[in-house]
Amino acid sequence: MEHLNFYYGDNKKKQVIIGNRNITETIAKAKIQTNEIKAMKSKVDDVRMQMNIGEIGETADKIINTIEGNPKKIKRVESFFDYYLPSTINILKRYDEIENQRLISSDSKKFMEHAQKLIEEVEKAFKSQLASMYQNDIVDTDAEMKVLDMMLKSEGLGTSGIETKDNPKEE
Repeated sequence: MEHLNFYYGDNKKKQVIIGNRNITETIAKAKIQTNEIKAMKSKVDDVRMQMNIGEIGETADKIINTIEGNPKKIKRVESFFDYYLPSTINILKRYDEIENQRLISSDSKKFMEHAQKLIEEVEKAFKSQLASMYQNDIVDTDAEMKVLDMMLKSEGLGTSGIETKDNPKEE
């Protein structure tokens, strides 16, 4: 069973615990890690990598903000906090190190290309993680919109017809 506990520590900050996970600490750590990722943007030379890193940082912020607003959503993105953030930092640090050494070996070139492709995939994965956090909300709200639209129509109060994913608006 899921437990949501709130308590106040010495610094009077609210602590949120779900199950065995301290959400407050998880978020604080994730913010530090996200800032570390964002800082890598200015360290790398490759413009495409800079863009990917920027997008990763923005998406990570959105995920963190979503969890701060609704801690129960953490179940959908635990791997984001436990694995993806720290692994992304490690890859970016190694990429920066190799890039700064200006190594020209075939192994270093392969590594750089692989890291660039992987960071593009990480960007997509972070965006997918964010979208998955809202999937249930979208489905629930879509159903609520249909019901409200039907009620408005049945009472003669609505004639516009709301477009939903299952009920496209007729023109």
